[in-house]
Amino acid sequence: SETIAYYNYMFHLAEVAVPYPMMRQMSEELPLLYRNKVKLWNPETMPNFESILPGMWLAIRMSWHTQADPRAVLDEFFTRFYGTAEAPMRRYWQHFDDAWNQVPDHAGCGWSYLKRFPPAFMKTARETMDAALVAARTPMEYRRVKLQDDALRQFERFMALREDLAAGRYAHLDRDSLRWQGAQLALADEHAASYSFSRAGWSAYTIAGGYFRSFFARTYEDAAKLAKNNTFLAPAIRQWRFQTDPDKAGEARGWSAGATDDKTWRTMDSCVDTWSGLGLDKYFGHAWYRATVRLPAVPAGRKTYLWISASDGALSAWFNGQPLTFTNRKAETTPAFNGYAEPTSVEITHLLKPNATNTVVFRVNRTGVINELGTGGLL
Repeated sequence: SETIAYYNYMFHLAEVAVPYPMMRQMSEELPLLYRNKVKLWNPETMPNFESILPGMWLAIRMSWHTQADPRAVLDEFFTRFYGTAEAPMRRYWQHFDDAWNQVPDHAGCGWSYLKRFPPAFMKTARETMDAALVAARTPMEYRRVKLQDDALRQFERFMALREDLAAGRYAHLDRDSLRWQGAQLALADEHAASYSFSRAGWSAYTIAGGYFRSFFARTYEDAAKLAKNNTFLAPAIRQWRFQTDPDKAGEARGWSAGATDDKTWRTMDSCVDTWSGLGLDKYFGHAWYRATVRLPAVPAGRKTYLWISASDGALSAWFNGQPLTFTNRKAETTPAFNGYAEPTSVEITHLLKPNATNTVVFRVNRTGVINELGTGGLL
């Protein structure tokens, strides 16, 4: 007889501390799988009940009771687990579940959170959680709600870092980054018995902390260092003219030149729009970014640099139509920068036009064979 096996990640792929309920996903996927001869199922998980508790409970129950009604299982969970705090906690988890299902972006991406979880969303999440804390009537109910309150506070810290980076508030990003990492370790110790906050023997920083250090912390640390030791001449550039270049003919067409007509290109916000959000999750190839910025005069003897906070792919750059060269970790000069989720700076002193409009152009080439995290281009 025919047997089909299913392997699934039971965590958010790029940032495992985010509230990620998986309620709709498991409610729809499991009955579908069971109707189609799936006999073996291996969910890969970690100590992350604080981020995925309803979906995890549903998956466990339906592993043994394959014909169960997902709605009935979730009703039982919310009623019996949260007691008098059932209503606000159901709203809280549903709030996050809706965000994952209704915002058009790659579900595994950690760089589009300002699109998926804007300030108004976070405000509602906090109000709902505060209502749940008030509604709890027994020590156990309060303890169970408080686990999620701790998780939300940690995610609020995470989102504050993303918002400050996007707004150009760099000076304290290193300090706040360390606070997030320290809080993650403390929470993992406090809630170890609850199998929460991703403590694992192979990750000294917790799994979530390891992801954070790999994908986000280097940008925060570099931004804060620059803010303390340099003067920023202009706000962060977020609005870009954007165009794909599947036949790799953009440079031949003069797209790197300062006077290129880009009126037909789409406009995107590099702090909000990922390639997946732009409908390019399956696109591998060249894409171009263009923006203009007015810069003041720089005192004699001072150097000026263009800072790039993070990118995915081989990034080439032009300033006022002239190509820029990067220096890699081996102190080698290279025409393109290729460091996943890493910051870099490149000197533009000799090309800057003082008290005038300057043009910044990037070409990013995503060359991988898969796009597991839904990224590409400027991060």
